[in-house]
Amino acid sequence: MQVQQITGQMIVLSQKKYEELLILKELSEKQAKAFAEKNLDIIDDLLNKKDEIIKYIQKLDDAFLRAYNTLKEELGINSLDMISKLQIKKGKDLQDLIKKITTVVESIIEIEKG
Repeated sequence: MQVQQITGQMIVLSQKKYEELLILKELSEKQAKAFAEKNLDIIDDLLNKKDEIIKYIQKLDDAFLRAYNTLKEELGINSLDMISKLQIKKGKDLQDLIKKITTVVESIIEIEKG
């Protein structure tokens, strides 16, 4: 598989993950609000929705990991950090997207901590 195709696939997967994480964040915020208001009726529904999203994200992560391993083999690299050094087209886009994902994940963790 060509490097540009793999990178493109990784970007698509990362974008989907980012979008799902934004939904997960919103659900976590609703869950925290429901707990604070002692509105236990909606919590079960929120937890079920969050579980579905987490399962979907896991599938995205699995596909991303397969593409990532293929990319590492193709390029002979050990990490995504090396992509910018190789000046791969859209490599910076991928790195930026991963940073956005990390930021959302960190905010979800903070919400979940309460």
